[in-house]
Amino acid sequence: NFLFLRSCILYFNEVSDEDRSTMTKLANYGASTIVEDFMECVTHVITRSIKENQVFGTGGNGKPFVVTPEWLRSSCSQKCLLEEEKFRPPVIKKMSPKKDRDMFKKSAIRCKGDLFKELSFFIDIANLNDADIEYSRLSVQEYSGILSLTKKGSSYLIQGDGDGNFKGFMTKNTDGQLIISPRWFERCIRFKKVINLEKYNYLHLLPLPYKTPYPVFENKIFGVSGYAGLERDIIEELIRVIGAKTTFNRMTSHLICNTKDCNKYAKAQSYKTC
Repeated sequence: NFLFLRSCILYFNEVSDEDRSTMTKLANYGASTIVEDFMECVTHVITRSIKENQVFGTGGNGKPFVVTPEWLRSSCSQKCLLEEEKFRPPVIKKMSPKKDRDMFKKSAIRCKGDLFKELSFFIDIANLNDADIEYSRLSVQEYSGILSLTKKGSSYLIQGDGDGNFKGFMTKNTDGQLIISPRWFERCIRFKKVINLEKYNYLHLLPLPYKTPYPVFENKIFGVSGYAGLERDIIEELIRVIGAKTTFNRMTSHLICNTKDCNKYAKAQSYKTC
């Protein structure tokens, strides 16, 4: 039940089609209002990034809040409105024509920390949309990483979902590069540490075989039972990435559980849940 979103009026500013689809589902489920054009009544502007000196509305009383899509996802996950300040999008600084020729110049980005210091990244644009490319670039540069202009020699290879040559989940390619999706940055920044995908089985942080969200899961609702901590977190994150919802009630279509000896399993049978 996401009724805590009822008072929110949302405006999506320059988000990808994938983000827009997911955000619209969450907003509709929570009975919040979505507007196609910005208005003064808007409470939250959801965007991957904002331009330098870009202002929405009059700015009175600190509103509207300008946040990334992760604010809505995380709020729905925790079933409460989270502090907006923690989800402020990166600011894209204006560049002169000379600087614009080299979009990878670190001097154009305000540094927020050294989380990715001495780590090098190559962005494989083949299966990435513009928003994910920009988000990956800003994440690397704002946290002191190195953007490589060539694939060879980089530590990490950033790839998108839906690679036609998918041969299974791999954390490394034949050149020894670690393979990640843009979602990897979100988790690293959130927990302030470099996530080791070879050690932890974070499937949702790897490129997935098909473009997400998957249409087949559009109206599916998954319940999760019997899992806790990191394991549960990974399952719920993967459910959201593929485009489904996570909750347990009579509308739940599938239950993921590690044992039949639990209350939710019995209830799922009475609900005729898969």
